[in-house]
Amino acid sequence: MATVVPSKMSPHPANGRFVVIIVLVYKENTAIDRDITITEPDIDNLVRAKGAMFSAALTLLEEIGMSFKDMCAK
Repeated sequence: MATVVPSKMSPHPANGRFVVIIVLVYKENTAIDRDITITEPDIDNLVRAKGAMFSAALTLLEEIGMSFKDMCAK
């Protein structure tokens, strides 16, 4: 399980503005010799992707006359 460790501020590569970088795992504890991080834009993109997946699933279910409730029914 990852532990969130203190965040850093770093210039965003695309626009030079500063964004928060959350270090999930420091490089000393990885096999890739670099920190495993997530940024605010990463989280924003994840939230948007989740919404898009929900919308797609809802549309597909509606097309076949089902709902999410039907998917959970036994």
